[in-house]
Amino acid sequence: MNYTLNKKLFNIYIMILKLIDLLHILFLLIPIIIFLVNQKYIRNFKKYILLLIVLIPLHWAFLDNHCALTLLSKKMGNYNDSETTSQFSERYLKWLYLPIMKKIGWHWNSNGLDKMVSLHWILNIIVVWYNTFFF
Repeated sequence: MNYTLNKKLFNIYIMILKLIDLLHILFLLIPIIIFLVNQKYIRNFKKYILLLIVLIPLHWAFLDNHCALTLLSKKMGNYNDSETTSQFSERYLKWLYLPIMKKIGWHWNSNGLDKMVSLHWILNIIVVWYNTFFF
């Protein structure tokens, strides 16, 4: 009986970790999603979406250059196998970041990933800004 309860709790724990990562991925996809959704549904929310996208990378300064969702996931035991300080990007965005980083000449390390993440968020902010004011 105790084993069954522990297994259920463990499954819930894993599901919570996956939900945190899914939320993280959704925040990254907002710039793409806003172009796919009919604009009449998001017209009243565009300024708030822009504010959210701008505030996401700004909060990292208060958390030693880490995202709150990454820290939460890390405190729950996720990302133990990470080699850099950009654990989420290392796990989920290597397929996208590594080819770009190679073209630019950045190395796959904490410093290179910090630059790549900053570039990614610059592009995200520009895309959402464009959608907010010109689309």
